[in-house]
Amino acid sequence: MFHMGILLMMTAADLSQASATAKKPAAAPAVKRAPVAPVVAPLTLPATAVANGPNQWTHTDAQGKEWIYRQGPFGLTRAPKQAPVTESRMHEGITVTEQGNTVRFSRQGPFGVTEWTKKMDEVNDVERAAIEKSRAPKQKQ
Repeated sequence: MFHMGILLMMTAADLSQASATAKKPAAAPAVKRAPVAPVVAPLTLPATAVANGPNQWTHTDAQGKEWIYRQGPFGLTRAPKQAPVTESRMHEGITVTEQGNTVRFSRQGPFGVTEWTKKMDEVNDVERAAIEKSRAPKQKQ
């Protein structure tokens, strides 16, 4: 009986709160709109672009900057033209140890140190550049 009284009082309290909130007019929720991104025109190939391969063109703009245009599966793309990589830097990171007519090379790679030896008359251009760099006098800083 006691529990029934408590249950009845809790139900009456819930009903009184529900009727109080029902009487108040509910404010309309504020509509938040996402910022509208500016419309960007699709990239087009300039009329003065020069074809230099299948689906690839080069163009120099008014400021003198060179661009490479490529037609891919998702549309036309543009990237600045990079200077070609030359072999002159491929010898960097090679350590040279000369042992008479044999030369020992070592280079740090992603999986550890790689070492190889060659006779002096069998070296390629990159290895020859590494030998010349190792023979050059070290400059003090």
